[in-house]
Amino acid sequence: MFEQANGREPTLAVERRIEAALEAGDSFDAQIVLMTLHAKLINPEVVQRYELSAE
Repeated sequence: MFEQANGREPTLAVERRIEAALEAGDSFDAQIVLMTLHAKLINPEVVQRYELSAE
């Protein structure tokens, strides 16, 4: 859905940013991912793909 609306290059950039956030663990982007997860604003496909959990 995101890729259909925004194109392949922006999608790849977002994927790289999420992966970097998850690797860093305590970065600003990681905090945004966690916040969107807690607020249930993150796409369920993203949660499943990156095996995210708020534990």
